Amino acid sequence: MFREDEHPRESDGKFTDKGAGAGEGEKLRKAVSIYSDEPEKDAPPQKVPAPATEFNRLETKHHQRHAREMGFKNTKEYEKAAVEFFNSDKGKLYYSEKWKKFYRYDETKGWFCASSEGVVHTLTKCSKKKFEDIKRQDKAYEV
Repeated sequence: MFREDEHPRESDGKFTDKGAGAGEGEKLRKAVSIYSDEPEKDAPPQKVPAPATEFNRLETKHHQRHAREMGFKNTKEYEKAAVEFFNSDKGKLYYSEKWKKFYRYDETKGWFCASSEGVVHTLTKCSKKKFEDIKRQDKAYEV
């Protein structure tokens, strides 16, 4: 025998899961309706950096200092290494929501590189603790 009280319904009269309060099934359907049956379509678009092709502000005192600190003979060598490092798969790649830049950080070498729109802005030594601070302040996440 059919007992109505054993078959809860939504406000529109459709049956819902047993034990769900009025409206709970409807809320669940709305929550999952934003997803398709193809998970790859549901994933947010991944940010992908443009390959670095040049270096910004070459020959500034700031970059000359970084080049010396990192053991490069000159700023041309430093620039080449910065572009190569950013385009490599060494370390991990991050994206900063705050600055709209990509960061590459290699914890093993302690190298940090920032780039946007194919232009490397800096390459420097960076401790893990300092990089964690940068990530937090710049709202950077791994991509």
